[in-house]
Amino acid sequence: MAGYGILRNSVDIKKIIERQKMLNERLKELRLQYGLSQQQVGDSVGLSKMAVSRHENGVSTPKRAILRKYAALFHCSVDDLQGCSQEVIRKQDL
Repeated sequence: MAGYGILRNSVDIKKIIERQKMLNERLKELRLQYGLSQQQVGDSVGLSKMAVSRHENGVSTPKRAILRKYAALFHCSVDDLQGCSQEVIRKQDL
């Protein structure tokens, strides 16, 4: 049974990593779709250009409050930013 717990934890870690990667990609994708610079996004959510860059490149993870600001700026939900809704669509398409 101990092995199952380890496997489950590694699967959970994989999901967390995938979700973080999705967030990084979505932030950049949405910023470009909206035609905004990192500086403009940072000004809108109360961060520096460098902080936005670090979020897009996966160097750091935005706090929940900042995720909500990103979601409001891009007119989507936090789940959309993290790719949760896209996972549901993919499963339904199968």
